[in-house]
Amino acid sequence: MADDPSQAALLRATNTHFYKGARAVAGAPLPRRREGRIACVVEFSDGAMGGGEIEKTHAGRWRLELGARRTAKGTAIPARAWLLEREGAAEGARTAALRVIDRLA
Repeated sequence: MADDPSQAALLRATNTHFYKGARAVAGAPLPRRREGRIACVVEFSDGAMGGGEIEKTHAGRWRLELGARRTAKGTAIPARAWLLEREGAAEGARTAALRVIDRLA
């Protein structure tokens, strides 16, 4: 994981957890090239936070690995990996709408 948390990507999820079809908005730039993983923080709709790593896999797609966490109500969510793709915004945009297209692990 990246050593500098100020360089972390920020995602804001539209739900309390991820699932196939779930959406999020990138509040900070995502990796633009396939250069390895960077730290990522996800803010879920209930205010709970999750941490992990994100890496670009190819044009418009990213692999997001999230560590285990709890929802605001205390429900345990295990560590998982997700494949996300960009929706709408141009490749070089500062923010992007993203959609979960598959659970990887």
